[in-house]
Amino acid sequence: MKSRLLWKLLGINVLTIAVVILIVWFAIDYLAANYFMTLMKDYNVAPTDVNQMFLDATHRSLVWATLATLALAVILSFLLTRKVLTPLSQMTAITRKIAGGNYESRVQISSPDEIGELAAAFNQMAASLRRVEELRKSMVIDVAHELRTPLTNMRGYI
Repeated sequence: MKSRLLWKLLGINVLTIAVVILIVWFAIDYLAANYFMTLMKDYNVAPTDVNQMFLDATHRSLVWATLATLALAVILSFLLTRKVLTPLSQMTAITRKIAGGNYESRVQISSPDEIGELAAAFNQMAASLRRVEELRKSMVIDVAHELRTPLTNMRGYI
């Protein structure tokens, strides 16, 4: 579960950054390039060669900025997403322990956010399950004792 969710969240972040970069790219190509051409015409400079140089320089800068931004986004998204998913992985492991009958395990609450609230609720649920299990065992012992007493009396009469 952890790795799939990690890659989904990472993909969302990278896709968002890619869309923003494409928007910036088109804005520069269409808006800035047209404005640049207008300025060149106003100052009587041959716009074709200078415009192409402007676009080439801008595209080169955008490519490097894109690569740096994507690298930084991937690294930060990966680290932050792992930090968020670690308590969920811990809850999954403890859920398996509780399903196996170990009601003493608890999740470490590391933050007061939604994940921390989920961990607190999880710990409360585990404590309730432990209490219910203790009551069930106590009831079975009491029922067994209560049934033994009349059976012992019946054996004595027989």
